[in-house]
Formats: sequence, structure tokens, C-alpha cells
Amino acid sequence: MICSSSMRARASLRLRIARFGVSCPQSRPVGRSSCIDLEPNKTTSGSDIVEDVWIEGNVFYSEGLFINSLCPNDGFKNRRITISGNKGRSSFFFRCNSNDVGNTEDVIITDNVYYGSVGSARMFSVSKIVKGLKIQGNKDFGTGSSGWYIANAFAPIICHNHIEAARSIELSFWNCERVLFSGNVIKDVYSSYGAVRFVGDSATGGHMVTSNAFIHTDYSCLIGAVVAKMTVDGNQFDAERFAVQIDAAAVGSDVRIMPGNVFDGNGSPVGSPERLAKARSPEVLAKGTTVSWANAVPAAGDWVRGSIVYNALPSAPGVLGWVCVSGGSPGVWEPFGAIGLTDETARLQRNSLDRPVHPVQN
Repeated sequence: MICSSSMRARASLRLRIARFGVSCPQSRPVGRSSCIDLEPNKTTSGSDIVEDVWIEGNVFYSEGLFINSLCPNDGFKNRRITISGNKGRSSFFFRCNSNDVGNTEDVIITDNVYYGSVGSARMFSVSKIVKGLKIQGNKDFGTGSSGWYIANAFAPIICHNHIEAARSIELSFWNCERVLFSGNVIKDVYSSYGAVRFVGDSATGGHMVTSNAFIHTDYSCLIGAVVAKMTVDGNQFDAERFAVQIDAAAVGSDVRIMPGNVFDGNGSPVGSPERLAKARSPEVLAKGTTVSWANAVPAAGDWVRGSIVYNALPSAPGVLGWVCVSGGSPGVWEPFGAIGLTDETARLQRNSLDRPVHPVQN
């Protein structure tokens, strides 16, 4: 079944496509033919739109695209599109506003299974979904070399997806703002391009990369443009070279790589950490360096130089904690932060006692 630009309705087209077997053999060049084409206008002067569309529970095969959405007139947006529970293979699963033309709102894409294997086999290539983009619970097992591409989106939610494909790049965010990227599994990406990339030609900010599993990667997350107030926390990084790479174009970025990350594999936690505005965790600079609490100076275990253990039972006189000055098992530790009668106050008291006393007479 092909739903094409011949479906036109001023101000509204409501459509539900559910539980079909959808096949679209290639009749035009790859990248143009679609099983489902939500394209009410061919030009920027057209005023028709598509809204309230549900595409659910279909099994599809296409040598081109499964779904294409395009509305070239920025003033008339395609909106409220739900794509859920579909399964199949194609060159693209969903393409929206190719070449950054048009605007779209409120797109929800959940629980689809994509096998790719046709041409470049890219699950998503979407641009200018200016609000309401949510991609959740999808499984991408495509064999194509191109990963997901999300451009010019504001506050997209990309959560709990499973992307397992041997590609150079799994996902690129281009000029996106306030991305929530959480709970995803990214697997089998070996290249210096970065499995997940934040790139573009302008500064962005407000991103949250949390609770993801990066498995069998080379560069897990690459920051390729200046970002502000970006949080990276609670992730499991299995990286061969760098878990987070800060490129030269991202110098001065405020990427807050927090202590809650776990850095596994042979790689370093951060590539070029000197390009960050601040290091907010000791592991940003040295893998395995930790900050923890204990009742006494460590007497066992493997420790990295620079690790700090705070005293969980401080008292006066005493110390605030201990710092590892030479790594090992357990390494060499020195106390820091005297509590109570410090060396400095003791010296001052001793000096005052040594001074001669001169009586004062009226």
C-alpha cells in the first residue's frame, strides 16, 4: 500500500494505518519511493498539512523508504504522527524533512523493530522536528553503514532504544538543543567518529546523557561542537580508546562528566580533557581515580594515585581523610585536613608562649 502526496486535505488529514503487510518494490531511485508518503505539498507555497496519523503494527518491506514525511512550507507543519509496533526492513525506516526543509511537530516513534539490510539501511533521518520528538523502545539491527541522524530538534527524548549494528556511527545529533539521551544500549561501533555524536555548526546546550550502556565501542561519545551545561552521568562505557572524546571544535565546553559513570575497557575516560571548561570528576584526568569514604586509611585493594578517601568517623584531634600519593595495593597514603589542634595553630600558640612578658605600669 502506498499513501502518497495525492492524499491532500486543507488543514487536516487524519489517518490510521494498522496491521497491514506493506510492500514497496523499488520503482524509483533509492531514497525517493516510499511505502507511506506523508507529503501534502510539493512546494513551499502549498498550504495543505497532514496531522493525526497513526501507523501501527505493520510488517513492511521496502527497497526505498517505509515512511517519508515532508511539508516544505514552514508555516504549515505536519504534526501529531505516531509510529508504533512496526517490523521490517527498508533503506530508511522514517525520513522527515530531508535537506532541512519544512517543520514538523509532535512525532512519537515507539517499539518498532528494524532489520535494515537494504542499501544504506538507516533507521532514522529526521530534521526540524521543532517540538515533541520522542523515540523510545525501538530496536535497530540494520546492516547499513549509516546510523541515526537527528538534526535541528528541540528537546528530543531518545530513551530505552537498542541499537546493535557494526557501523562507523550509530547516532548523530546535529544542532540539537536539550537532548535527553537515556537508558539506551549502543553496541558494536569501532571508529574514531564516535558511536554517539553531538556535532553541528553552532553552539548547543542542556543535553543529558544518562544511564546508557556503550558496549564494544572505540570512541563511545564524541563532542564535536561547543556545548554548555551538558551532563554525562550514570553511564556504562566499554571503550577501546576514549569513552568521551572532546574534539578541537568543542574547546571550552561545559560537559559535566560526573563520578557516577563506570569506565570499562582498555580506553581512557576522556580524550583531550584539557579542552573542557572544568573537570568535575577525578576520573576525567586519570582512569580509576576515585573519591570515597571509609572509617580508616585503606589497608587493602588496588588504588590509583590521586584517589581520596574521606574519614567517615572524624573527630578532634584527627584528620579529614587520606590521599593516595603512590598507587598500588594498597598504595602509599598520606593524611590531609587536620581537625582540631592543627600544626599551624600549635605553632602560633607556641610562639606566643615564647615571647617575653612586659608588665605594664600606670
